[in-house]
Amino acid sequence: MLPGGKPETSESAVAAASRECEEEVGLVIPPHRLRCWGEFRSAAANESGFEIEATVFGYDGVVDELTPSAEIAEIRWLDVEDRPLPEDLAPLLIDHVIPAL
Repeated sequence: MLPGGKPETSESAVAAASRECEEEVGLVIPPHRLRCWGEFRSAAANESGFEIEATVFGYDGVVDELTPSAEIAEIRWLDVEDRPLPEDLAPLLIDHVIPAL
């Protein structure tokens, strides 16, 4: 899964993405540095029978260190060229994010 969550009242999707990155992995990214990859619908990762709607953003800056916090239990890096992909990836990653990379 990726860091993320619902925008707060009057908060834009890009501002929410910036806030969630800081809250969940300690990565401070000004909203103007995020680029929208698109809006996607996908099966929810941990709630069978439910779908999510996600606006996905990319960041082309250097990331030195991430620290899991909030609802993020662990961080792992993924080589998107390796196959097969791990079985525990969220559908959003498999269906939309990895193909966009």
